[in-house]
Amino acid sequence: MLGQVLREGLERALEQPFAVSARARGITERALVTRHALRHALLPAVTLAGWFTGALLGGAVVTETLFGRPGLGRVTLDAVAGKDMPVVMAVVILSALVYVTISTLLDLAYRLIDPRLRSG
Repeated sequence: MLGQVLREGLERALEQPFAVSARARGITERALVTRHALRHALLPAVTLAGWFTGALLGGAVVTETLFGRPGLGRVTLDAVAGKDMPVVMAVVILSALVYVTISTLLDLAYRLIDPRLRSG
């Protein structure tokens, strides 16, 4: 899915006026994609990658229970079943911290990817 979003973004970016202008100046297709179009295509892909992180954290309980693998989801399930509130709260806080950290890093990455977001 992430590859599809990136590909669609690249196709959309290569149809923009800046790509036509760059081709008219004689830039190679590879240079056009790597230097110009990839920056425009990365924003939706980076956003989706952040969303996938949250989905992974939320789906850990189901996945680990289904496949019988030990992990944070299994610890959470056992803590909920045993009414062990300190462990449940610790896992929730840890998951929230990981999600907020990744979201913040993605927001900072937006500024590196898209120069239009740097000023303002």
